Amino acid sequence: MNYHWTQSLTHSRYIWDIVLLVSFVIVMSPNATTIIVHEWVSLIFLTPFTIHLLLHWQWIVQSGRRFFSDINLVNRWHFILDVALYLTMTFAIISGFLASEALLQQINANFIADAFWTQVHHQYSNLLFPLLGIHLAVHWRWIIDLTKRVFGRGGIK
Repeated sequence: MNYHWTQSLTHSRYIWDIVLLVSFVIVMSPNATTIIVHEWVSLIFLTPFTIHLLLHWQWIVQSGRRFFSDINLVNRWHFILDVALYLTMTFAIISGFLASEALLQQINANFIADAFWTQVHHQYSNLLFPLLGIHLAVHWRWIIDLTKRVFGRGGIK
């Protein structure tokens, strides 16, 4: 059996995207965990979030370069949506650390959370679910195709 590095990249993307989705759901459920678990898992969440961006970096760069030239309207919309999701996620993460009730105190950071950052964090966090839903919907065909490539007919390839 010939195993090409792109198959490994495909499997890596698939696995890390699942890890990202599961960790996102955990992070977005602070009432189901506790605030301390929410904050620590949010810190850990940075790893799959960063890996997701790196694994899809080629698409990000290509779409960014072509945005004002030969990209079609659908792909332009996908890129705008992905940038909006990235920025919203980034603002939610940064404001979350600035609104930290437990994490920064546990690592002995001399920091007092401000109610302003808590409000900003909640507003950006509330935008994430609809943006992620739209993100998954517009990339659904790619998700299905990738799932078929990873699992094929006879199980995991």
